[in-house]
Amino acid sequence: MPSFLLLYRGPPGDAMSAPPDQQKAVMDAWTAYFTKHGPAIKDGGNPTLPGVNMKPGGKTGSVGDVTGYSIISARDMAAARAIVADGHPHLGDAKNSIDLFEIMPIM
Repeated sequence: MPSFLLLYRGPPGDAMSAPPDQQKAVMDAWTAYFTKHGPAIKDGGNPTLPGVNMKPGGKTGSVGDVTGYSIISARDMAAARAIVADGHPHLGDAKNSIDLFEIMPIM
């Protein structure tokens, strides 16, 4: 079954500085989503720290607002989109978005 990379975009947030009850609510939402989609979640992922875009000659650029990733499995792009659209907690904020890519297994 194909794998899909989800790149989370949105304003950087510091969930760790939120009050404990808000931290718990966020984690509960992610846990519920991952539980709901069970075997489709290959790697729940993690938040990412600021990074750089590497270019030829050692030049770098900004990667923008990537804040995390996950990897899911689905039969095709339509099924992957349905999994993401089915209550993904990252999409609960209108400032956020998810880039969805099918991973081409060549190695």
